[in-house]
Amino acid sequence: RLMKSKIQRSVFIACLLVVSLGVAATTAAAQGNSPRTKPVAGTFEAGPVNVMARTCLGEDGAYVELRGKWAGTITSPDDARLTGTLEFMAEPALVNLSTGFGTFQGPFSISDPATGMQTARGEFHTVVTEASKNHGFAIGKVMSQGGGPSEDFSANFKSIVSLATLLTTGQFGGVDDARTPAVIQSGHCSGPFKKFGP
Repeated sequence: RLMKSKIQRSVFIACLLVVSLGVAATTAAAQGNSPRTKPVAGTFEAGPVNVMARTCLGEDGAYVELRGKWAGTITSPDDARLTGTLEFMAEPALVNLSTGFGTFQGPFSISDPATGMQTARGEFHTVVTEASKNHGFAIGKVMSQGGGPSEDFSANFKSIVSLATLLTTGQFGGVDDARTPAVIQSGHCSGPFKKFGP
């Protein structure tokens, strides 16, 4: 009898959970803000527009520090807002020329070349290896296509900066490397939170 009671209670809880999830999903859909996650990918290329450089001797070797602006193009077959004119800043890039390790960080923006309207913006951070290879993450917003709220853009990316010309080429979203995914995400779950676990 005790075993039967426990089974009945478990079945009841499972049914209650299913109903709760269904109600929450229906409510979120009715409000038009249910969660959505779309994988995206693309490539980019940019050159220096106004970049300043200086060198110094650090405790662990010679360094170069870069500050300034790059501009170029970005292309994504998955979302038009990630295709257009790309601009980003080094604020700063600081690389140890002896070891090849360093960092590169700053803001970025994407705009429609036909209208000049901004379609995405955010910030990026990278770790540099071999003095020219960037392994990084960008986080920002893509503007709504229909007048609604902007969506979150989260992207792993990698790029190579030519030490001779500072020309930068790269990819995001796993174009040729599944370890660099990127997504556009919006919405959220609705309903009350419940404590996780026992």
